[in-house]
Amino acid sequence: MSVPPVPAREPAPRRPLRQRDILEAFLASLQRGGQDHSSVRLTRNARGETQVEVTVRTGDTAEIVTVTDAATRARQVYDHLCGLYPLPQSSPANGAEQ
Repeated sequence: MSVPPVPAREPAPRRPLRQRDILEAFLASLQRGGQDHSSVRLTRNARGETQVEVTVRTGDTAEIVTVTDAATRARQVYDHLCGLYPLPQSSPANGAEQ
């Protein structure tokens, strides 16, 4: 007698992240101790450009279980921060070619 295969479960639909969700995740990561946690680092280089570094670790929240989940979350946070800190406009005065 053979056992029928177990049908695969469909993943629950994900809701789009709101700015508040991103902020809450960021603040939660600040409250955690140790080195093995998600982080956001903003630095400004000599040209005035903000450089964004986002690290999202699996297991930080119930929603970030897989590497794909972490990559998706990191991309969302990165895109959001790049929108807040756009690159400076080029001009002939700062050496940019026309």
